[in-house]
This record gives sequence, C-alpha cells and structure tokens, in this order.
Amino acid sequence: MNSNSKQNPIIMILLVVILALVAYLVINSTTKTTPVGENQSAAAGKPKTNSNTKHTTHNNFVVDTIAPVITSFTTPSTSHSLSIPYSIVATDDSGIVTGYIVTMGTRPTASDLGWTTSASGTYVLPASVDGKMMTLNAYAKDAAGNISNAFSSPTIYVTLSGGTPDTIPPTVNITSPMDGDVVSGIVPFTVSVTDNIAVKSVYFYADNGAINVGRCDAGQACNSLSEYKAYLDTTKLTPGMHWLTVQAYDTTGNENEQWIQVTI
Repeated sequence: MNSNSKQNPIIMILLVVILALVAYLVINSTTKTTPVGENQSAAAGKPKTNSNTKHTTHNNFVVDTIAPVITSFTTPSTSHSLSIPYSIVATDDSGIVTGYIVTMGTRPTASDLGWTTSASGTYVLPASVDGKMMTLNAYAKDAAGNISNAFSSPTIYVTLSGGTPDTIPPTVNITSPMDGDVVSGIVPFTVSVTDNIAVKSVYFYADNGAINVGRCDAGQACNSLSEYKAYLDTTKLTPGMHWLTVQAYDTTGNENEQWIQVTI
C-alpha cells in the first residue's frame, strides 16, 4: 500500500471536523437567543414592563399648598361674660379642615397649642377687656399644615357690669398748625381731644398716613389735659401741599380723626 492511501483516512477525518465546526459557527451566528421572560410576555401580547415605572408613579404626588378659607365667624355683639361663644365655617380644597383656633390677634403656627377639631367653642378673654370693644381672629388649618388668613369677628362690647356699650368717639380738633398755613422747619403739631369716658391714644400722620409723625398716649409728657402734641419735621417732606391727619382712640376703641392741609 502506498503512502497516499494511508493518508486518505486522516484527511477525511480532518475535513469532517472542519465542516462540522463551520456549520456550528454559521448556526450560532444567525440564531437570536431571547430570554424566557420576554418570550412569555410576547406570547401573552403584553409589552415589557419598565422597572422604573412604579417608582416614578409612587413619587409623582402633588403637594398641597392651598390653605383653607373661612367664610363665617360668628360671635355675640355684646357679652356680659369673659367667655365668648363662637362658631366658624371654613372650607378646604381637600374637603377636610383639620383644626380651628381663635386668638386676640396673634397669627398661630400649625404646631401651636389651642387648635381644636371643633368649629364651635368658647374663647375666654382676660379681665382687662371689661368695658371695652374688641375683635377676635379665627383661623383654620388643613392636614398639610396650611393655615387660613385671619377672619375677624364683628366688634364685641364686653361689659361685666351689664352696662350699655360706649359707642361715642372722641372729639378731635387740630389747633396747630391751622388749615392752609405755610410751615417750615420743626413744627409743633398739636390737637385737642376729649371723650365722654377717657382718651387712650392719639396718632399723628402726614400725607394720608404715609409718614408717621408720632404718637401720644394719655398721661405721657406729650399730653396735658386735653392737649396732645407731636413735632413735624418738614425737611422730610417735599415742597408743596401736604395733608396732616390726627387719629384719636378712646379706651373703648372708638376712633375719630381730623385732617388739614399745609404748604411746605
């Protein structure tokens, strides 16, 4: 047997191995492997699920920044007791008002003591308000802690002795300067104020309240009998016509005012 016949079986075996390897590579290069999970979804006609969708939806919430609105605050007009009954009506965009509070003027915070879930109740006044006219402020809050604007009650006259309320305002008469005067420098601004019970405070303004000239309380050095005085610095005003105004309050809270016009 010659050498060529001995080599033929070896060559044939190598050719078979090479052909098998080529076939394997061709088959694997053209076949796409798909995860089982995707095949199951596709077979059911369902799109793939984004793993971030649930997280985004969970965190995509709306923050409530809208405060409740009070539409009514009912109190008596006269009280012979320091305990003032009240009733509040309020609405909120969420549909739920979680708290109510009544104060004598101070705006509360959401964490203050005194909030109640009841829209009606009783507010106890200090004894110092006896014989005076005053107002109360109501507030409402929601679950997010938003607080409404103040809603003021009608004027309440408190009289523990059972007397009739004082509704007479002070009498006000500006005595210096006079209406139409030409003034300059530092000018005494004086007024005569009287009241059927007692004067509490007098406020002095220029330019319709834009400039606060001063304040004089009864019994201070600026007050002598019925005369109350402040000083107007005309250098703070521009040349020309200006309004001067006086507002006077009595101890009950009644107010009266007078104004004149001067030239700087």
